[in-house]
Amino acid sequence: NSVFDIFTGDNGLEYTMGEVVFEKVTGEVTKAKIRKNDEFYAVFWGHGVHYESIWLDEVEWTPRDEGYDPNYPVPMIVHENEEKESVLYNVDQNNKFDILGDDMFKGDIYYVKTDERGIIVELISADRKMFLEESTEEYMGEIKEIIYFIIADIGEIQENLAQGMSILFTGETTIIDGEECYEISLGTDHDQVFVREIHYAVNISTEQVYEYNVLNDIWEEK
Repeated sequence: NSVFDIFTGDNGLEYTMGEVVFEKVTGEVTKAKIRKNDEFYAVFWGHGVHYESIWLDEVEWTPRDEGYDPNYPVPMIVHENEEKESVLYNVDQNNKFDILGDDMFKGDIYYVKTDERGIIVELISADRKMFLEESTEEYMGEIKEIIYFIIADIGEIQENLAQGMSILFTGETTIIDGEECYEISLGTDHDQVFVREIHYAVNISTEQVYEYNVLNDIWEEK
């Protein structure tokens, strides 16, 4: 009548446990230290008193490929850690509900960001974070294509590119006449650094291109 018989035996249950966790209460104090002003991945193991803190076990997390069919339940193989020891982290009380607002599941991997005191200021599921990053990268790729299409009609820019200058797009934006515009720079691309020489901004809604006048500190229409 072990737990394995209960969850995997021939007893009419229609599911199998993906992971079994045993808890032994010893009163032992963890030797691990909280990470301050840092970013890392960790397994969530439970809430502290009054849900103002959470127990985290720092891990090395490896995103799994789509369509990957593991031999073992996913929670058992997507991360590695050497110490296997949880630490109690306090949560920023000013943003407590934003940080802990979503349902949290024991054994899941989360991306964690702490401030200089070691207090959690950002927390998101590792899988969710990866999805958002991939979506943002795809979106920025589309924005970049639109910008390159717009500046194809600006002779000055095309002449500089033809003469050997390179173009830099980072996704940074600036507000011009109340509209959000994407910044691009022309310059020299070295191995370690890109030297920005000419600054432009593009409004992808109106297709208006601006050049930054350094002397007068203003954006001028092209």
